[in-house]
Amino acid sequence: MQVAMTCDLIIDNYPEYKLEDFKLCFRNAMALKYGKLFDRLDGGIIMEWISKYSRERNEYVSISAESSAREIEEIVNDGIFYQDYLVNLQERVNNGDLEAKECLERHLSVQAILKKPEYIKYKKDREYTRLHGKGDTRR
Repeated sequence: MQVAMTCDLIIDNYPEYKLEDFKLCFRNAMALKYGKLFDRLDGGIIMEWISKYSRERNEYVSISAESSAREIEEIVNDGIFYQDYLVNLQERVNNGDLEAKECLERHLSVQAILKKPEYIKYKKDREYTRLHGKGDTRR
């Protein structure tokens, strides 16, 4: 009876948790991370373990989310638009930077390929196949 009631309480209170969450929680409990057992195990102790695990998990998720938000903000703030990059690259070439010259030449050669009629046709055919699931039969 107590096992069924404990299971119901767990499902009701922690519906978002996956099996891996409970596995980690019970592994931590076995390692005595949540305190000693004192020769008894009941629903109250299990619920206490899950509650402690839940606090740890929420703290970790919160810290992780803050860290991710900071990283994204740094990327956005430190980023540069492609057009600005090309202007910067051209300035470096004008100042004699050979590596920049190689990068700019590579960029221009790719742009030339992308403007070729055969590439444009290939791109249109690919889009048609993506939308219709077969080659372009309109010819």
